[in-house]
Amino acid sequence: MILLGTVPARADSDIFDAPSVSRFCSAAPMSENRAVFASAERTGFTPPLTRAMAAEILYAIDPLPDLHPLSRTFSDVNADSVYAAAASWAVEKGLFDSGDGSFSPDQALNREQLAILLNRYLACSDMVLPEINETVIFFDTPNLSPEGKTAAGVLQRGGVMAEASDGNFYPGAAVTLAQAETIFLRLMGAMRRRFMTLPTATVSESDPVDPAWFSDVCFIGHSQVVAMRMYFDFADTDYLAEVGFTAPDMLVHKAFHTSSGRAGSLLRLLQNKSYGKVFIMLGINDVSDRKNRIEEFKEPMRKILDMVKETQPDAKLYLISLAPVGHAAPYVAIYNPRVTMLYSQAVKDLSREYGAEYIDLYRPLSGADGYMYDEYSVNDGIHITPETYSSMLEEYFMTHT
Repeated sequence: MILLGTVPARADSDIFDAPSVSRFCSAAPMSENRAVFASAERTGFTPPLTRAMAAEILYAIDPLPDLHPLSRTFSDVNADSVYAAAASWAVEKGLFDSGDGSFSPDQALNREQLAILLNRYLACSDMVLPEINETVIFFDTPNLSPEGKTAAGVLQRGGVMAEASDGNFYPGAAVTLAQAETIFLRLMGAMRRRFMTLPTATVSESDPVDPAWFSDVCFIGHSQVVAMRMYFDFADTDYLAEVGFTAPDMLVHKAFHTSSGRAGSLLRLLQNKSYGKVFIMLGINDVSDRKNRIEEFKEPMRKILDMVKETQPDAKLYLISLAPVGHAAPYVAIYNPRVTMLYSQAVKDLSREYGAEYIDLYRPLSGADGYMYDEYSVNDGIHITPETYSSMLEEYFMTHT
């Protein structure tokens, strides 16, 4: 069965320097992944936590930083600095203010400023912390700004920034790098799943449709769509798909085959038959580390979508996310959760642009680390087991129409 995983909450030690664990607040679970802090520690900064450190840490843990243009330059940040991209990203994302053209990278953050920063990150990334604590009114609440009060409350309820054992938040207290590391790790652990910035489906779950619903469906795509033809077992459904295909490949290939045996290019076959629904799944073979990779993917995708819109004006259009890759995937620099989710976001963007539905296969197939569950993945880390296709059909495609 395809199940959605969640990260359970548990109590850890207090994150604030205090004589004992707070009597008010339990802490969210801490992640084992500390590698995201290595880059910040290499900057040469020493405690306390600075704006540059905080920007680089959030930039490192954000699943989809490529969606934000790195267009900002600052009077006090060298373009070659290790944190230049993170600073630009953080200001573009609205995490820091920089009205005067400077970034103030060495400025130390206090607890209130860090709370505001983290709450802004949650808000603009559409992330929600599970509430594991009862609401607490800090004894020093009057010392917090309105935004600081809201942010401190969100993080306290989520167990990310606890009050001290005396009931005070201490908004003006400096945050050391060691304290910040614990706070950031708790943030990562407290999120329902680390990769919840992944776009959500536009189709709600419903009762399963009859298999006849797929009689006027055309699937367009790569090897995972080829496998659908093999394991979905719909006699009248067309699958215009080939193993290893990218979006540009779809536009030049001359020998797709319909269920009736007709062969031809994508355009020719779409011109010669009317469909009620068209599903498109592309992207996994398009992933790269090139600077303009998303636009390189979107440009041929738009040509395919224009072709479908022109030839199938009455068809309902569905765009399918990338499937997650497995732990055994090769070329980890591009076959990893961050990149595959980045391309899924690009697919979601195209669905909005073309008025199409967005089908999210990523969540039901992935674990909390963003990789495909091992039991769903074959040993190449890219493809999906035959048994999983049966579950995908019964538990997802037939119930998300």
